[in-house]
Parts: sequence; C-alpha cells; structure tokens
Amino acid sequence: MTNCEADRHGFGRLAFVGVLVAIWLEVFQWVITRVFVLNFEIGGLNATALLVLLLITGWTVPVSAQWPTVWTPGRWFAIGIGGTSVSIVPDPILAAIAGSVGVIGVTTVLVVLLADLRARFAVGAGLGVALYASLRAWFDTAPLFATTIGRGILVVLLTAAIGCWLLLVAATDGRVRPSFDGPFPPLSPLGVFLIVQATYLGAFHSLSTWALRPYAITAGLGLLGLLVGTWLVERSSLRGAVQTAGFERVWLRPFTSVDSADRFGVFDRSSAVVWSCLFIASLTALLWLDTWGMPFVFLAQVSAVVLLAIGSQPDTRSSLGAGTELAVAQLGALQLAFLYVSAVNWPFMPSPVDGLTRGLTAEFLLALGTLLPISVLIVVPFPARSVPAHARDRRTLLSMVGLGVLGLTGLGAPGRSVPADEREAPPIRVLTYNVHRYFSGGDAGEYNLEPLVALLREANAHVIGLQETEGTRITSGNVNGVRWLARRLGYHYAYGVPTRAGGYGVSLLSVWPIENTRVVQLPTHDSPPRWVLVADLRTPFGELPVAVTHFQLGKPGDKRAESTELLIDELGDVDRAVIMGDFNFKPTEPMYETMTSAFTDAWMAAGHGRDEGPTYSASDPQRRIDYIWLQGDWTVNEAERLGSPQVSDHLAVFAAATPD
Repeated sequence: MTNCEADRHGFGRLAFVGVLVAIWLEVFQWVITRVFVLNFEIGGLNATALLVLLLITGWTVPVSAQWPTVWTPGRWFAIGIGGTSVSIVPDPILAAIAGSVGVIGVTTVLVVLLADLRARFAVGAGLGVALYASLRAWFDTAPLFATTIGRGILVVLLTAAIGCWLLLVAATDGRVRPSFDGPFPPLSPLGVFLIVQATYLGAFHSLSTWALRPYAITAGLGLLGLLVGTWLVERSSLRGAVQTAGFERVWLRPFTSVDSADRFGVFDRSSAVVWSCLFIASLTALLWLDTWGMPFVFLAQVSAVVLLAIGSQPDTRSSLGAGTELAVAQLGALQLAFLYVSAVNWPFMPSPVDGLTRGLTAEFLLALGTLLPISVLIVVPFPARSVPAHARDRRTLLSMVGLGVLGLTGLGAPGRSVPADEREAPPIRVLTYNVHRYFSGGDAGEYNLEPLVALLREANAHVIGLQETEGTRITSGNVNGVRWLARRLGYHYAYGVPTRAGGYGVSLLSVWPIENTRVVQLPTHDSPPRWVLVADLRTPFGELPVAVTHFQLGKPGDKRAESTELLIDELGDVDRAVIMGDFNFKPTEPMYETMTSAFTDAWMAAGHGRDEGPTYSASDPQRRIDYIWLQGDWTVNEAERLGSPQVSDHLAVFAAATPD
C-alpha cells in the first residue's frame, strides 16, 4: 500500500469515527430523554432501569471476541444503524429500546476503530464532537430528533456512516481490520469521554445557560478547543516548538516525539497528570464561575481530547478484561449522571434520593468529568510505548477548518424578524404558557418545538411568558428552547434564571426590546426553587413592566400565599404592568382573592366566569391555574385558551388588552 493510499485510508477511518461519535452523542441524549419521560424510578427493576443498563456496552466486547464469525464488526454496525433508525418512532418505550441498541452497536464499532487508530482515535472523536456541536449551532441548539429537518440531518449522518463503512470495507479487502481477536487498548477513557461530552461538556448551549454566559462566545471557544485538541494529537512532533518555548515537560510533553518520522509521541505519567489537573481545574471554573468561566470551555475541550489520546495507548488487555473495564467505567459515569438528573429533578425521585441530591448539581457534574482523567491515570500502562505514526493528511486539517467554519456560521446565522407594523400597539397581545420542558403532554412525550412555534406564530402575541423552560439539561436533550423559539419567531428574549440556580425555568419573549431584567426567588417549602422574572419592555407607548412566574404546587406548608404578597410588593405600586404565569392555585383558593385585591384577572375582565376556562391538564382540563393579571387601567378586548395535549400538558392563556 502506498503512502497516499495509507493516508486516504487513515483519513477515512477518522471521518468514520467522527460521524459515529456525532451519532452516538445524539442518540445517547435521546435515550436519556425517553428514560425521563418514562419517569425513571430506582426502586426495583423496571423498564427504565433496564434501558439504563442497556447503555452499558462493555459486555459486547468479549461477546464479539468469543464469537467472531457471528458478531463481526459489520453486524454490530448494522445493529447500530438499525437501532438508531428505529429510535425515531413516537412510542417512548420502543424509541428508548431501539436507541439503546443503537448506542450498543455504535460503541462496539468505535472499539474496533480505537484498536486500529490507537491514540489518533482522539482526532476523530474530537472532530465528531465538533461536528455534533456545529449541527446543534445551526439548529439553534435543538436536538436532531426534535424537528423534521433535524431528523432529515440524522438520516444524512446515518447515510454518511454507511458510506464510510462501505469505503473502508472496499479498502481492506472485505473487512475492517483489526477484528475482535487481538489485544485491546484501554477502553474506559473512551466510555467516560463519550458520556461526559453527551451530558454537558459537548453541549455548549448548556454551558452557556449554566451561568447565563453569551452563547456565541461560549460555543465558539468550545469549538475552537476541540479543534486545537485534535490538532495537537494529529501533530506527530512538536519537539522543536516545545523546546523553544521551554515547556517540553510541563505542557506539551505528550506530543514530543523521540523519532518524528516513525513515532506518534511519548506519553508519560507526568504529562498525564498535568493534563488531568488542567482538565479538572477547567471544569471547576466552568461550574463555579460566571462570565469569567468562558475561557475554560476552551481549555476543558483541549484537555479532554488530549486525555482521550493518552488513554488510548497500546496494551495487551484481553477482550474480557477490556470489556469489564469499559462496563465498570460506564456504570460509574451513568450513576453520576443519574445523580445529576436526580439533583435537578428531585421532586420526581423517590426518597431518599430527593433529599440526598438536592442542591448538588455542580458537584455531581464535576465528579462525572473527573472520571475521565482518573480512568486515564488508572488504566494506562505507564511508561507507555510509542505508537506507530499515521502520516498526517491535509484533508484532516481541512476538515477541522470546515467544521470550525460550519459551527461559527451557525452561531452567526441571523434569526427571523417581526415586521415593524406588527409591533405597533395597542391592543397589546399577551400570552402565557407552561411549555412542559419542550415535551408534548401526551403519553409519547415527543418534542413539542415545532407545534409550539406554530401555535405561537398563530397567536401573534407581542409579549409571551413561558414556564418550565429549563431545557438545557440532559433530561430535555440539552435544548435552549427559549433561544430556539426567539430566533424562529423574531422575538427578543430573556432566559430568566441560570441553569445552576435550579428550578423549572421562567422566560420572556417580546417583540419589543427587553431591559432591566431581574429575577426574584419566591418563598417555597419542600419544593424546587421558584422564581419570578421581572423585566421592563420598551414599547411604542412607553415602558411596560412585565413579570413571569411559576408558583410551587399546593401542599401542606406551601408558600404560595407568601409568593402572592411578594408579587404585590414588587409590582403593586407601578402605574401599569402585566403579570402572568402558572400560579398553581384555583380561583376558589385564598391566593386568588389576594391577587385580585391588587391586580385584574384578564380572563374575567374579558367577560368569562371565574370558574370557566380550566387550563390543566390539556388532555382533561379541570383546573384554572394559569393567569394573566393586569396592573393599572386596561380594557380587555378578548381572552381565550390555546393549545392541545400535542403541544403541552397545560393550555395557554391569551389576552388582548388596551391600556386606558
């Protein structure tokens, strides 16, 4: 085989790894959302627990090695593609099982490619995460499973994977070498790297909303970090540059080469420790710093790719040992991911998990990320042997540049705008909606982004208050739905509360500029944090204060009465204001009387009865708990309910009012 052919085949493998990693990240997140929709419980073996166990793929390695004539890489690839294709179905159980099967198949093929590429596998993995992040940037953070176009792109990715596979098979005389019958490199860094990237590190929109950092800067730095990390791994020798800079043993020692023509590089324990410390420090800064944490997105991604390369050194592990190691690493990572999910969704968790995990979201995410350097330091056989070089290919560099351009242009793609004549008022069209964390209210729990944007477009409201908008967590597929809706509809938006503050999320969309935003925490008892977002809108007729809130559920000891008093203190003395949200009380409860003593119920002002117009649940409305309140003198022209179970588990409340 000529050098040109070797380069072409090496690049083909890297491209194959990149496409498979992008598919893996998307499908893994999709399965987690299905598990959450099915309301995972830890007590006893149940369907959702089984789905989580199916994500532990280490058992496939010894199975494949013991029965190579049956469980060939080709069959595992077909299983991965087939499972991913079926996972698009609406039924959550079937989708979760099929997605789990897809993850199993794709992981097994990645193991084969890791055994072939060794440390250079990290180049393909880094490009795969960059590809995934670029696609999410182009789709305004929406998961591929969430929209029709996104599902089409997923089909394109699957087709690209099939094409890469066929090309590799043709280039290797009918099979992708090596098979499962040789020694395995360490597998635990691979398993942990993928889960950490899927959970939060590769979701730049989640890192952005974690502390309300600018999304474009955060994503741009993260994408750049991935590309720099892949470039460092791709370069076989930095000896001259490193020695000139004087940093050989401290920073770039992992990539200094004994013989740059024949070796990939030397990896020793000291360099692994340095990169591990840099990675952990970067994660700590990401999770506990505000805007100042943005540069550490870059450093964390560089370190993650380098650590994966260090952890992919050659070894003589048996298939059983390698599979066991991978299973243990995945089990630990999934347990920490489950604790993170529990910490942000603890009302849905049985005791004692709700009490043990409350308020520890950052700590669990840090522990999850720390598993990557720990797995490297534990399993890599130091002093590691040098790895035969794969000749660098210009196409690898060009692909890196292309991914960077794709991601950055996606970040800079302009959103749609509302024509100026539609912004003129009055009457002011106001809508409040609990959007159920971007899932429909039906049993399937499908993403509701497309039907939601259709409903909001038809309502054509000037001001929209949204509740349960905290979608930038893995249980919602890491989607910044507020930004997605704003860019689709041409609205200004205020995200509200940073993800790390907890709660369900309250957000605001407005055709007019949003100014002077602030969030006020409501008093609660035995409840996740509850908030009210207050903002001033710069309207054609002057400044208009607007508040969006979501009260806690009614239960013994609840603080809903205190929350109503707080709202009155905040907005009861202004000349004119709009207050809206999911208040979780009915018109027959004392809190309603307290609110009507200071504000006007827009529903009743439009001529409806107090007990008419229940908003929950959307499939069987029994309770009116969603309201639009008006402060000052207004004439309410109309009020109605909008929505269906296919959009959310609540109905929206719409009102058109003219200030007097």
